[in-house]
Amino acid sequence: MYCEPKVTKNTVNNVVQETPVAALIIGKELKLEWQGIKAMLTGCYKHLSLKDFCKKVIIKHTDTHPNFAKVAQIGMVMQVISVECERSFSAQNRIKTKYRAALKDESLEALLTVNLLGPTVANFKPIKCVQTWLRRKRRRKERLMEAYKPRAVKKHLKKHFKKEYT
Repeated sequence: MYCEPKVTKNTVNNVVQETPVAALIIGKELKLEWQGIKAMLTGCYKHLSLKDFCKKVIIKHTDTHPNFAKVAQIGMVMQVISVECERSFSAQNRIKTKYRAALKDESLEALLTVNLLGPTVANFKPIKCVQTWLRRKRRRKERLMEAYKPRAVKKHLKKHFKKEYT
């Protein structure tokens, strides 16, 4: 029978101290590489866009400029615009209105995920969802299948409306 070792604060500290993490970018070497990068930017690569320049550094100059190649890789994956962030805030404001202010974080996150990443409404097929909803809990199906009938107005309200509008 396998038993996992007991993890204590001391064992975690020992592991962290024993396994050093290498620096991603070495600042001193980056300064030395800058002279070559600056010459490329003002020389043969001056006509390139920033994206194309980063690609060239990654593909052709990783051996000579490894730190700038890492910076270029980071630059290639970074989001430069905030459109996605703004879109998610707008979706949150549409979902969490003052009438739905009591939504739990998990529910709000699920609704936002469906809103932002889910299929479009045109592609949505509600039959399976409705069937699941009906099966999950005992429901008054006959009431759901009836045509909508407004509830009767109470007698004292009818009298009030008659006096007011006659």
